[in-house]
Amino acid sequence: MTNRYKISLIAPIYGVEPYIARFAESVLGQTFEDIQFIFVNDGTKDRSMEILEQLIEDRFSHLRPRIVIINKENGG
Repeated sequence: MTNRYKISLIAPIYGVEPYIARFAESVLGQTFEDIQFIFVNDGTKDRSMEILEQLIEDRFSHLRPRIVIINKENGG
């Protein structure tokens, strides 16, 4: 099996509500096309995931095929 991306960016999401929009705009705004974005919701209790998903829908929906969101319970 070959990976179709040269880079996979993996970002844990937990308690980052004040920063997630700026971070996501920065990474999703990259012009390099051979990159996959993996966001791991580690059971955050704030609005981080809501903000991220709204930003993706509003500004980065064209990247949906390269965005993976994984939801899991907090692992500490």
